[in-house]
Amino acid sequence: MAFKALSKEETYQHYPEGLKLEGAHIFFRHGARTPTWPLFMVAGLPVYWPLCSGARDMPATVYLDGGNGSQQGVFLWKHVIERVRKDDGPDVSSSDFNLCNHGELTDRGRTSMVQLGHDLRMQYITNLSLLPSVLSHPSTVYFRSSPIPRALESLQHVVWSMFPPESRAPEFGPVTIVQRGERHETLLPNENFCARFIQLYKAYTNRTSERWDNSDEMAYINALIGKHIPHKPIKLAGTPRIHAIDDGITSTLATDKASGVRLPEAFYDKRLGLILDRLAYEEEFGGYSENKELRTVGIGAMLGDVVERMVSQIEHNACSNPNSTSRDDDSKADAGIEAKATKLWLYGSHDTTLGATMASLGADKSIEGERRWPSYGSVVAIELFRDAQSKETTPQPLSRWPSLSLSRQSHRPISRTPTSQLSEAQKSRLQNYYVRLRYNNRSLAIPGCKVAGKNWNGDEAFCTLEAFKDIVDQFTPVNWQKECVESLDRGLPDRVEPAGFIV
Repeated sequence: MAFKALSKEETYQHYPEGLKLEGAHIFFRHGARTPTWPLFMVAGLPVYWPLCSGARDMPATVYLDGGNGSQQGVFLWKHVIERVRKDDGPDVSSSDFNLCNHGELTDRGRTSMVQLGHDLRMQYITNLSLLPSVLSHPSTVYFRSSPIPRALESLQHVVWSMFPPESRAPEFGPVTIVQRGERHETLLPNENFCARFIQLYKAYTNRTSERWDNSDEMAYINALIGKHIPHKPIKLAGTPRIHAIDDGITSTLATDKASGVRLPEAFYDKRLGLILDRLAYEEEFGGYSENKELRTVGIGAMLGDVVERMVSQIEHNACSNPNSTSRDDDSKADAGIEAKATKLWLYGSHDTTLGATMASLGADKSIEGERRWPSYGSVVAIELFRDAQSKETTPQPLSRWPSLSLSRQSHRPISRTPTSQLSEAQKSRLQNYYVRLRYNNRSLAIPGCKVAGKNWNGDEAFCTLEAFKDIVDQFTPVNWQKECVESLDRGLPDRVEPAGFIV
């Protein structure tokens, strides 16, 4: 089940009075889309699905002069998929403004993202008051999307409904959405430009294939739907892959029945769905649970960003210093507005973002026995809390004279410094803060946080920030781009390196 806002009563149950919510990093999978490659035409599916009427009117910003581009206008154009005849010529008789391209966000995907924005606003603003009902300071929120259009468009819909125009004061200005270039993208495992990740992923695919290709489960898949698949027999890494088959089936279920985008009933067999989910999940995410290097090059840089920003937020709150090194203070100079600590980070993400995050923290075990692949619109929230009984400690400002101040080392921003290298004074800044991982409407426990003293009052879901940072530190890369091209002569490790523990 995807994310749904809690009621007031449920909020009291899931958010204890003894803890104050200080911030939330919210990663959500984009809305429903068409398959990224045409599938199941033999079984009756069209090459292009007629589910994208909302994308036919496309506005574009254009320059109105040939000078410096100071004059801009909006150019409205219609988007149409031109189909091709069997002889490769254009099928001019079939112009259809409702057709989706492969991997495109559908109409239902867009409306579901609007609903997700409403639900997130209800939970984090109306019920929990993490942010004021009207935003004035742009630095209090951070929006980021992967470079893939469906993730950006999903984020735009979520932001629009979570922060509608009337909830943004004039001084807030235009909404800013951050993106990175594909070579530097870490919001999802980088399957195009991180060579070591690609190598490890293929190795785990081969291992999973060896485990399952001759199994009773694979025989069941072939017996049930094999006649609808051109390339036989069906194999985990065949054509199409097991993951693609599972994705194609779930994508048809994310359409309205009236659309006619449906497969034969055999594809919706319950046992088939559970088998496909299990195999696809093991291939894609199984390695994160047992391989530290895969965690490092796959999702470590992104989770390292989360921890760094949490720590920076605490340091910002404790001592609002104009010389702060926090990246989130960059907007301080904008329009003379005093910078406010960021409280909400919203990321337009993918299934691989959510799955890799949960598996790398060892937190996906609690959803075993169910369909584990993150569905469209699913949410992983990493929430930061402060013990409500504690007071924020304010470090003493540095004196101009070293002899009159505490050690400068104790005042050095923590940033990405590993927990094992922190001074006692630096560790003290992390005290009384806790982190919780939530997946849709449930809390997930991280194994290393179940140890006494590593959680809040024995509640294993609330990990001390120090313990959470220590766990993530162990697979946060020092130099991600460098580590992506190292160790290319090594295979899989000889031993399992369990996820979610403090070593």
